[in-house]
Amino acid sequence: AGPLSFYVRGEFQHAPSVAALPAPATSVIQAVDGLPSAPPTTPFPAVNRFDLLEGYVGMQLNNWQLTFGKQSLWWGEDASGPMLFGTNSAPILMLQVNRVRPIELPGLLSVIGPIRVDYILGRLTGYHWVFGATPGFIGSWTQTLSDQPFIVGQKLSFKPTPNLEIGFSATALFGGTGVPATSHKLLQAMFSTGNGVPGSAGDAGDRRGGFDFAYRIPKLRDRATFYADAFTDDEPNPWLAWNKAALTSGVYLS
Repeated sequence: AGPLSFYVRGEFQHAPSVAALPAPATSVIQAVDGLPSAPPTTPFPAVNRFDLLEGYVGMQLNNWQLTFGKQSLWWGEDASGPMLFGTNSAPILMLQVNRVRPIELPGLLSVIGPIRVDYILGRLTGYHWVFGATPGFIGSWTQTLSDQPFIVGQKLSFKPTPNLEIGFSATALFGGTGVPATSHKLLQAMFSTGNGVPGSAGDAGDRRGGFDFAYRIPKLRDRATFYADAFTDDEPNPWLAWNKAALTSGVYLS
């Protein structure tokens, strides 16, 4: 309706009851994750519920679109699912600022090509544990944290030629139980390049970076596209840590 928009998607979910985890399995989970206690050995009850998967409202101002609500993202070129942010994860309650039409810079900067900008700021759900500087792990198995962490992310996409598109993206978790979500922590999560002690004032948050590109092969009459997607944890971008980056690539034939 003019500059206003809204979107709603829900589903009815059913799952039967499940037997409790055996004690050896709970001991392994506790040991591997280093948690102060093991998961409870009680059966999981049946689930019958309606869940609002996505629901948000939006407004478009010039060529910028602002949306708020539960939203899903697709930050990557591969059709099998992006490595940093895809729709296989639960939609997050977030504010999203997205460039509807690409930006074209003047003069010599035009060689970069059209630029797309996507920015998000949201809050996660479902976390049971968080690790702080003191006293270490905080939380429990029986209920989720009352103060859930936040997530901030940004993605820049460039198209220097009609056949090549390149994207750089990054996300960071910050705030939560024991670490107040302030404007200082937000800026630190977005721009810091160093690492601090988890939960301390110098901790920039749990950062993840992504890089992707797609190249449409002209000699094959535009029927083939080569793409790649890279991901790294605890680093702003794979370009800074190729030695520990995960990489997937493929060829799409139309």
